[in-house]
Amino acid sequence: MIPSFNKKEWEDLLLNKEVPLLKSLSLKLKLASLKANIRIEKATVSEAVLELHAYCAANQKLYKKDLELIFKNA
Repeated sequence: MIPSFNKKEWEDLLLNKEVPLLKSLSLKLKLASLKANIRIEKATVSEAVLELHAYCAANQKLYKKDLELIFKNA
């Protein structure tokens, strides 16, 4: 099961506070896109968190190992 969208780790990923070495290229690209949207003020951090959460929820099996890395202490 994917962790809740209100977990601190989602925001940390988008704000470069704690980014583990991710394995999935598509997840890395999605993160880069969302970070760019935040930087150019096309999206707020909370909107980006919701979009990232939905993206990962739709692809849970594909991102299983990356999600385990991100939420290792959760």
